[in-house]
Amino acid sequence: STVSPIVTSRRQISNNILSSTPISSSTANMIPSAKIHIHHRIKSQMMISNFPDVLCIQLKRFSYDRFSNKTMKLNTPILIEPEKNLDLSPFHYTTWLGLTNLSITYHYRLVAACLHLSENSSQKLNGHYVCVYRTDHNQWSLSDDEQFIMTTICIICFNNHAEDDCPDFVSSSRMNGTEKKPSSSLTRNLSKVLLSLPTQIQMRHCDDTITFSPTIRILKTTIIGPFEGRFIPEDKLTTAPRNGFLVKIFRENGNNLVLDASDERKNNWCCLIPPARASQEINCLLFQRKCKLYAKVVRTILATESLSIWYSSNYAKAIGMPETPDGGPLALYGKTGRMIFR
Repeated sequence: STVSPIVTSRRQISNNILSSTPISSSTANMIPSAKIHIHHRIKSQMMISNFPDVLCIQLKRFSYDRFSNKTMKLNTPILIEPEKNLDLSPFHYTTWLGLTNLSITYHYRLVAACLHLSENSSQKLNGHYVCVYRTDHNQWSLSDDEQFIMTTICIICFNNHAEDDCPDFVSSSRMNGTEKKPSSSLTRNLSKVLLSLPTQIQMRHCDDTITFSPTIRILKTTIIGPFEGRFIPEDKLTTAPRNGFLVKIFRENGNNLVLDASDERKNNWCCLIPPARASQEINCLLFQRKCKLYAKVVRTILATESLSIWYSSNYAKAIGMPETPDGGPLALYGKTGRMIFR
């Protein structure tokens, strides 16, 4: 018989764990035979019709006394055997109907367990939760929020270093923002925005609003930039940032520069990408690398969408801005495919 990875306690392991459970010993829960009127005990059995791809099991770890209206945490120890699989094939409804296909199995492997830790077992509200989870390399890690360690996460590769030190920057797909040299007297009168516009990007200008949309989809991890424009000392900026989106270059000597994007003739197209208004709109994030600004595409942008920029985590902390425009979480995907919430 198959043993669940989280079912054992101090008592001896038995097959009763996966067996049916009598409703009670009361004669009220007994039914007579149709012919000879002999009573037979009723047993309850839970069957499953459709098994989920991911199975979550909640174990009862608290007892409730309805007379005293008190809840107590259970101290019964649980032994976790993560290398054992949980086979729920006997619980499929076809087993009860006698239609079981032995070639189909429903095995689950333990990938994570959430535990509640507290010093006083009688206080269910004290303590905190931790999570033990299996990594991609079949190792087990502990996620515990009792202590916080601030780290620097690179927006380019999601590793623990600054963007200046990222080796993946050179090999990343690029969408340039460099201004093209005028080829004729007609193009000399064009603004820097149009001269720097890539062929796969089209600009729409309506009243005072400028938007950029791709003609083909832009894959995530693409690097846009560098941002080239009129960067001036902070104390020289006399107008509000374009669309309220402050862009700044941080320098080691402390003489930081801010972008004056009021004149599109002096700024390339990257400098005019409008900011996102909500977390769901964000598709590229601004970051600084060695005194130059770039934007990383964090999700694939379709031809029907417009580019919407916001600050990367490190840049937002440096500039003193929120990590999302509305304070909501932003879901990113690392190189392993894991979702990273900011």
